[in-house]
Amino acid sequence: MLMKTMVAALVVWGVASAALADEATLDKPLPFGRHEEVGARVVPGEAGSLRLRFVPGQKDAVVRLKPAEGTWNLDQAAAVLVDIRNRGEKPAALIGRFDNSKWTGSLVIVQPGATETLWLYIKRDNPPKGFSSRFPHMFGRPGGVLWCWSMPDPAKIGELTFLPVGDLPAEDIEVSKPRVRPWNVPIGKAAGPLDDAIFPFVDQYGQFAHRDWSGKIHADADLIAARQAEEADLKAHPGPAEWDAYGGWAKGPALKATGHFRTEKVDGRWWLVDPDGHLFWSHGITCVGMTVTTSVKNREHFYAALPQEAAKSGYWSNVDDIIRKKYDGDWTRYFDLAHTRLRSWGLNTVGMWSDDKVTIKQRHRTPYVLAVHYGGPKLKGGFPDVTNPGFRAALAEVLAGFARKGADKDPYCIGAFIDNELHPWTDDEKMAETYFSTCREEMRKALPNLLYLGCRFDFHYFPAEGPKAPVRMAAKYCDVVSFNRYRHTADELRLPDGAEDKPIIIGEFHFGALDRGPLHTGLASVSSQAQRGEAYRMFLRTALHNPAVVGAHWFQYGDHPITGRFDGENYQIGFLDTCDTPYIETTAASRDMGQMLYQLRTAPQ
Repeated sequence: MLMKTMVAALVVWGVASAALADEATLDKPLPFGRHEEVGARVVPGEAGSLRLRFVPGQKDAVVRLKPAEGTWNLDQAAAVLVDIRNRGEKPAALIGRFDNSKWTGSLVIVQPGATETLWLYIKRDNPPKGFSSRFPHMFGRPGGVLWCWSMPDPAKIGELTFLPVGDLPAEDIEVSKPRVRPWNVPIGKAAGPLDDAIFPFVDQYGQFAHRDWSGKIHADADLIAARQAEEADLKAHPGPAEWDAYGGWAKGPALKATGHFRTEKVDGRWWLVDPDGHLFWSHGITCVGMTVTTSVKNREHFYAALPQEAAKSGYWSNVDDIIRKKYDGDWTRYFDLAHTRLRSWGLNTVGMWSDDKVTIKQRHRTPYVLAVHYGGPKLKGGFPDVTNPGFRAALAEVLAGFARKGADKDPYCIGAFIDNELHPWTDDEKMAETYFSTCREEMRKALPNLLYLGCRFDFHYFPAEGPKAPVRMAAKYCDVVSFNRYRHTADELRLPDGAEDKPIIIGEFHFGALDRGPLHTGLASVSSQAQRGEAYRMFLRTALHNPAVVGAHWFQYGDHPITGRFDGENYQIGFLDTCDTPYIETTAASRDMGQMLYQLRTAPQ
């Protein structure tokens, strides 16, 4: 009975809500006038559609669809929607962009003979007039107004760009019904996001109040019902049977066991090796057990109900309140559940930013990594002043603290990331070498049994973009080189020419959509929760097929608050929504990939 319920929920949650259907009546056509193509042919299709026939394996294949003349003015748009039909015989993956700007990209994956709607969200540096003052400290606002940096001017869009991507060739795609979804649409009783009737737009559980969906929490009893349904689901899916206690490949080759994690290259592929000597590929998730507050000061009218404590302090963590109601305030139970969830979902690593009550204070459950941050002198832009003795001293102090907590003796501790997305990197090889060599020396002194996992470069398009010298120095001194990669695939990631041969780990990736939950897609957009699951599968496949990559960690465990964390991020990027309920489309994808993890990694290329 449970499985039928879960499948039914999956189908319902994958369908747009009635509110979205009503909004569709406001869509306006966006006619194409011209096209250009490389590595593809464009021919007329049925009823005014276009057939895009990409050449299989063609590097940099692209189709650019343009207005008849000039540019499109999309300043009043939240998104451009395009129906994508796959007329080929294999699943197809396609990315759409505005003016070929990378951060505007949205992904759609379409099965043979099927049609999906690609949502090309308008992201902008500056929101329309009135939004910043009405919805401060929010990257995503009601109506689908999304912020991102370095965006093309939405009032002057010159083309829609379509590119095949990943391991699903888009050989024969029909593009039809391009249309504009405006941001100024009715929301609840409000005529639009700038109508005061939109307030409050956050309900007592921290959910968006003006849209409903299957599984939404309406009463405390729903929380208990959701908990009980998940408990039964987790019991029915205990996790991959062929994993050892660490999540390594128990049925795989037996290598040298050292009692700690290490790296080894086997048959041309890099691996982590777990303490028992089994091959280990790090399938992880960040921010496990962490809860985030949102500022309510001067924004009290956003909320239908605020706890007295939150109103007094000016900050609210709705997830904290959910945990009190859902688990009777038993935080130990909540932290224990995280390990059960991860194993069931096919995940074997607790990633960066996680609560130490799930990691270093709760040993022998799930392998984890350390997040090392320190004070010390900084240069302009925040980069450590590596020539100042204070840099080494500050780093050594923090590493010694982890040693005192027993991290170096814990076989479940994989290693440490030192820093995160440092700015600004240049091609100054000397500075990079001083930085990485110092970090390695202090790691070896304080935590000699752990892997030095690097600094999590935010060179998302590396090696096509980004300075090479820092990466070469990272490969010289790190055990594993780390990148955060907000792309839809991991197949192109590799170290630059001249670098030592070292493994790579992806510290962060994610996908988000706007059909349920918070108000921003995050840095890699898809059209729906069902598409999010498909995107997850493709990213993991491409990472597992990349011989240099030894792991990939999703960012993050739970959604951001709808009204934004400390910096305004309010992304729909969790495995759990703001009421601690799993997104079953994403957890199902993670579960699938966990079951196939080692078969996919060792499959002939």
